Amino acid sequence: MSGSMGITPTAQRQQPPPATPAAFLAAGTVGNAAMAAAGAALGTWQGLGVGVQLTAGDLSLPAAAAFMLPLGGLCVWGVRSADSVQGFAEMRALFRETLIPQLQILPGWGLCLLAFGAGVGEETLFRAFMQSACIEGIAGAAPALPHTAAAAAGLAATSLVFGALHALTPTYFYFATAAGALFGVEYLTCGLQTAVCTHWLYDWAALNFVLLEWGSSGGGDSGGGGVVERGSGGVEAKAAAAEAGIP
Repeated sequence: MSGSMGITPTAQRQQPPPATPAAFLAAGTVGNAAMAAAGAALGTWQGLGVGVQLTAGDLSLPAAAAFMLPLGGLCVWGVRSADSVQGFAEMRALFRETLIPQLQILPGWGLCLLAFGAGVGEETLFRAFMQSACIEGIAGAAPALPHTAAAAAGLAATSLVFGALHALTPTYFYFATAAGALFGVEYLTCGLQTAVCTHWLYDWAALNFVLLEWGSSGGGDSGGGGVVERGSGGVEAKAAAAEAGIP
């Protein structure tokens, strides 16, 4: 399940897929690029060196893979629990009504691109800029506070914002908040590039898994009584083009 950007659909207002895959992919790419640009610009303004982190950081593939494991486990459990857990049933129904019809029109490389954009955009904005700015702000406002406490408070605040902006359902809020906290820890310990890599690969895998399990040919209840998302691929799940990340 993935997740990302902030338009919240309702089960009563279905959003039809765009006329072409190119239109949906372009909209998602523009939204993700806007997040990355905003994070880089705001981070530069605050002196956080976000642009340098994006281009000159140390990427650790083993760390990226390790951080994917708990996210992947949660995703598999949630998707496979949709027949027995009401919160995940609600997510399945919502995803089938809003996100899955959008994603099913995309080619495989389009899902990969959407997931990559969500990884770069969300990690740049939420972790490299927002989380770092929160930690610096808390440390500056309370200089006697230990650095680890300031870091924990900034991470928690940013994760709650991240979860709130992905709150397509209450269950998805909890999932996205937990994912945001994990990405925040990864950013602090491994750097931006590694967090981006984890977010990208997780969203890509989660989008494909959700389509496989909850799509038109997937298993489980096909009715609308349950509810259905990157992650984020943006990937989302994100309403319309902005929702393609599955925390």
